[in-house]
Amino acid sequence: MQKNNLCENIERDIWDFYEIYKSSIDNVKIKHLLSLITLKFLSENPNHLFEVPDDSRWDFVTSTGVNFGLKLNQAFRQLEQVNPKLEGVFTLNDYSEFKEPINLFKVADSVLNRYTFADSDYKEMNAYLDHLWNILIGKERDKDTIGGIISPPSITKLLPQLLNIFHGKIYDGSSGINSFLINAHKQAVQNGGQVQLFGQEVNAEAWSLGIMNLLLRGLYPEKADVKVGHTIREPKLTFNGDLMRFDGIITEPPFGVAGWGFEVAKNDVYGRFRYGIPGRALGDMAFILHSIASLEKKGKAINVISNGVLLRGGSEEKIRGELINNDLIEAVISLPSRLHINTIIPVSLLIINKNKPDHLINKVLFINAEECYEKINRTQNELGENDIEKIVDTYLNSKEVENFSRLVSADEIAANEWIIYPSRYFDRGKVTTKLGKFEISRKNYELSDVKMCDLQSLSYDISRGLSVTKEISNNESPSHYLINLANVQEGKINHEDLTEIRLDSKKSKEYELQPGDVLISSRGTSSKIVVISDKDLVGKKLAYSNNFIRIRVNKEKMDPYFLKTFLESPPGKYLLEFNQTGTIGTVLSHKDIKSLLIPLPSIEKQKEVADLIFYSEQKYDETIRMAQRERTSIYHKSYKLMGISQAYEIIDEN
Repeated sequence: MQKNNLCENIERDIWDFYEIYKSSIDNVKIKHLLSLITLKFLSENPNHLFEVPDDSRWDFVTSTGVNFGLKLNQAFRQLEQVNPKLEGVFTLNDYSEFKEPINLFKVADSVLNRYTFADSDYKEMNAYLDHLWNILIGKERDKDTIGGIISPPSITKLLPQLLNIFHGKIYDGSSGINSFLINAHKQAVQNGGQVQLFGQEVNAEAWSLGIMNLLLRGLYPEKADVKVGHTIREPKLTFNGDLMRFDGIITEPPFGVAGWGFEVAKNDVYGRFRYGIPGRALGDMAFILHSIASLEKKGKAINVISNGVLLRGGSEEKIRGELINNDLIEAVISLPSRLHINTIIPVSLLIINKNKPDHLINKVLFINAEECYEKINRTQNELGENDIEKIVDTYLNSKEVENFSRLVSADEIAANEWIIYPSRYFDRGKVTTKLGKFEISRKNYELSDVKMCDLQSLSYDISRGLSVTKEISNNESPSHYLINLANVQEGKINHEDLTEIRLDSKKSKEYELQPGDVLISSRGTSSKIVVISDKDLVGKKLAYSNNFIRIRVNKEKMDPYFLKTFLESPPGKYLLEFNQTGTIGTVLSHKDIKSLLIPLPSIEKQKEVADLIFYSEQKYDETIRMAQRERTSIYHKSYKLMGISQAYEIIDEN
């Protein structure tokens, strides 16, 4: 049995853990492995304050595999009984339910018994656990289990450095496995400080893992107090009937959660919603307001949020306005996409500071760090050490760096409908079109000598499409065919899969398409644009779904194909992306479309441009077809030379 170098063989240990269970019908999760590690640590290492009964000790429990599940249940039950601080940590699991408990015994006996925790110190345990979590996070089969409760390691490193608090009380209202709290403690110690940690987690299994994570690092219960429960509905960290107050808060609440406690908010006794009550459907802002109410008078909070919180209208827009007017928002930092395991949603950091420095009064520091990343693999990014250093240095020193960071006045934010998404406040942005990747200067575009006009002035109507109801989708006697997102491919309508619907005369007048109507997708990151042609309407009437915005241009001023060409150009695509809002899915509003500035050459010049593009696309398609025919011919010639052409008969060729 090894006594030291716990990290040396951990990758082999995890591999063996999965090898033991890969063919098992048991649903063994990380919580079972961590429970075993914790029991072994408590039994073998004397450097903790917990009492371990004889029947709960590792050597006794693992002496034989007979009734191993029952012995584990009994051991954990007794452990919790004599240590009230551990109540509920282990007994969430019923080890007697395993159909093949011998596999769990193999993990204990053959894997974990390779070494001892008897003389391990907490520095060594920290390294061991960090390595353990990094391995588990990277394993595909654990992503559903782990993805929702573990923030990306690079974000858990970044936030404590931005918080920059080394003394006092640190809190996380959505603590998961307590990664933020653990890293905040590490940073405080490295800087000669000491912090007390507090948290709350709604998921009981995540809370259990989090307590074990703290315990194994020597932080629980002396330096950490983490409760289980719903932070908004039932905040557990209170004092004398009020919320506890903290010097620093770092947290990543759930994105876009419904059922967050709207009814509770209307009658909240803690004064958390004095700046407004968020909408019933999305609770992101509720957690931000909870953080603000939980801060000391000079406290700072950093929330990891989806970008929709920075952009949405309605109640959230009003709340953002109140927060800006009360000078609570110090900075907003947009981060790269694909940092998280279980979502491609890009996120941002909203930094609340009740003690803003004088030079930031009535201002917000915006940092656009969307390009600050290193690729881990095809689907995953992370913040590199240099990226973290750049973000932290820019924030802590309130630096303004061209196209990266900028101080923006409250008046300018108000003029932008309280939108606080960083890219809105930078001149340059990057877009990708079918011609490649481009960097766009909005200022250069708007200051160009080209005559421009807003799209509303060039159109008779700009409106969102039809929301389909059961009554409309009754296709027993259809009157129209509905165009959905999937029906538009490469700028053309696929007529084979159109949905049959029935519209009354009023809706028909409102949503029926005419030749020259331009449809642009209102949802999704990849915009789809199509012009309705006479050919599209042969033998049928078409309507459009609410996934599209229809632009009915004044053809005396604007050629519809010219408009399509512009919107698909690098500046056009940039303007569309610039105006998108949303959380999980991006949304383009018809209100924002109306204000787009469109170049306006003469109608003759517009038609010339449209004809050039049409000719180019025809030439491109013809060249592709010729290349395909030549390719097919060469393949068949090769098969003939092989002597195998007589063995097949062509039924259908691509």
